[in-house]
Amino acid sequence: MSRVARFAARDPGLAARITGFLAHLRAHGFGLGVAEAETALRALEHVCAADPEMTRRALKAVCAGSADEVTRFD
Repeated sequence: MSRVARFAARDPGLAARITGFLAHLRAHGFGLGVAEAETALRALEHVCAADPEMTRRALKAVCAGSADEVTRFD
């Protein structure tokens, strides 16, 4: 079973939470920048944010650029 990272629920809004999540991924070797942050926010406009699985899939599609990153994202 994979470990689940916990992020502060106090972050002021979705953009701050996504920025923090992408910073977490960068700290773990994902090559993400401003363009991916913008794309992630746009992707989340097209899914039900209340559905964790849909949110995970949308962010995975944006953030995982290789087979290794796909595996590590999960």
